[in-house]
Amino acid sequence: MTEWLRLDPSGAFVPAAGAATGEVVAVESWLVDGGRVRGLDRHADRFARGAAAAGLDPGDPWPAVPAALPATGRWFPRLELRAGAEPRLALRPAPDRAPTVVAWIADGPDPRRAGAGVAAQARGARRAGGRPMMTAGLATCPARALQSPRH
Repeated sequence: MTEWLRLDPSGAFVPAAGAATGEVVAVESWLVDGGRVRGLDRHADRFARGAAAAGLDPGDPWPAVPAALPATGRWFPRLELRAGAEPRLALRPAPDRAPTVVAWIADGPDPRRAGAGVAAQARGARRAGGRPMMTAGLATCPARALQSPRH
C-alpha cells in the first residue's frame, strides 16, 4: 500500500490525502533496503534538473527525505512534482527480487530523464511489453529487475 506525504511549512514530510493531480513534470524513485540508500544526492540532482527543465522550482524537499524514509524493510519511494502542486513523496513497498533479468534495448533516444522524459519512458515501457529497458548500456526498469541473482 502506498502512503503519500506532502512537505509542510516546517520542512518535514507529513501525511497527505493522496497523490496530487496534474501533469507529472519531475519524478525520482529509488530503492531503500534496511534504511540504506545509494546515491540519494544523484537522485536529488536529477529531480532538480527535471523540475528546472519544466520551468518549475520545487524548493528543496531533499533535506526532509531521509527522515521520512522507513528504517527497516525494502521500499521504493517516489518523489514527484506535478504542475501547480508541491512535491509529494510516495512510500511504496519495493517489489520482490527476481532471480534473473531479461532486458530490452530501446532503439530511440535515452528516455531516462526526470520530468519531460517520463512520457518517453512510459512509451518505451509499453513498447518493451513490461520488460526492463536499456539504453546506452544503462538500465531503466523496475527495481526488482535490477537485482543480482540470488546465490
